[in-house]
Amino acid sequence: MKHKDKIGFLLVALLFIVSLCWPVCKSDFDDFGKFQYVSHFSDSIDMNLIRQSIGDNKIVMLGELTDNDGTVLEVKSDLVKMLHKKPGFDAIIFKSGNYDVWLMNYLSKIADTCINPKIGIEGKWSNPEEMSDFWKYISNNEISVSGYGFNPCSGNLSDEQRFSFLEQYLSTKEINLNDYHDFMSMKGRLRWSFFDKMYSDSVKMLILGDIEDIVKLCGKPVDDIDRAYINYLTGLGQWLNMSWFKNGSEYENDRDSILVQNISRIIGESDERKVIVWTDNLDCINLRQRLDSLYHNNCYTICFTSYCRMNSDRTFSYGVGSNSSLENHLHKLSKSSVFIDFTDSIIANSFDGKFKLKIEGGYDIKNNWHERIDGLIFLDTIYDVVEK
Repeated sequence: MKHKDKIGFLLVALLFIVSLCWPVCKSDFDDFGKFQYVSHFSDSIDMNLIRQSIGDNKIVMLGELTDNDGTVLEVKSDLVKMLHKKPGFDAIIFKSGNYDVWLMNYLSKIADTCINPKIGIEGKWSNPEEMSDFWKYISNNEISVSGYGFNPCSGNLSDEQRFSFLEQYLSTKEINLNDYHDFMSMKGRLRWSFFDKMYSDSVKMLILGDIEDIVKLCGKPVDDIDRAYINYLTGLGQWLNMSWFKNGSEYENDRDSILVQNISRIIGESDERKVIVWTDNLDCINLRQRLDSLYHNNCYTICFTSYCRMNSDRTFSYGVGSNSSLENHLHKLSKSSVFIDFTDSIIANSFDGKFKLKIEGGYDIKNNWHERIDGLIFLDTIYDVVEK
């Protein structure tokens, strides 16, 4: 091999090695190191710093990476307690069925007992041991709980119970639910009714027609009970129609529009009400812009991410992301927990186009993700939930 060829070969080999190792090269962390001197970057979960970053925003959305992240649930619970004590957030809206959560509150009120979250809230937030103190805090401090989803079965009620409550209400309107045979065919199947192959298209249309007819017969709502059941039936029709006949961007756009309408209806017209939306990262990203336009940029979103997750069997899941992921960089820097506020323009500009982020169910996303969220909490290792 000639001398020039040897040099060329060595250069190519060196470049290849550097390309493999670039995430841990010191030069790549020189820029990152300056972030620690910016006021809105913290090496730990500093609640006061998060409160300062939220500022005067009236709506705070708290996301999470995937289901059953026990460590994330604990941090979110602490954030709720902090926001309740100061600056006085006194309402939480869960990504759970609005009817199920209303029924949970209604049954608690008539029985004069603490709310049973399992009736209305998704099991991933009502069952874990990590949420026990949270639900006690909610009851002891009379924080209102609502649901903005239109999933017809977010709680643990059976179809028999659900239809029984509906029949009792409709009887006050002199509506016999048994007259609507196509709708009643969903009894025992309601939780899984969105599956496309469960009904033929003709039956689907008959079911939607039954729901529309029942809503019309209910008339205009005159009290909270009327509003709860009319909203429930309307939302059920919307959910089934979307699940059965729409997909892709059309489905996503309609879904997000309805979810924001539900949140807006719960918040009402008060400019002073301070509300926490308990949800996932995906809704934090997708609903933020719509809420900002409705509430004059008074919404602050916090997403969660991590380097890895330790399951209950001591195995790890969803890997470490790509070499260019922010999670990988923070892990290499031995950061166990970090809060980053991207509303700080210095930080936002510093991150521009440099890293991927795996905040949507563990998948990498690009495209200036820092412009789509406000705050980010990184937890190096998160642990599986502990079931009660």
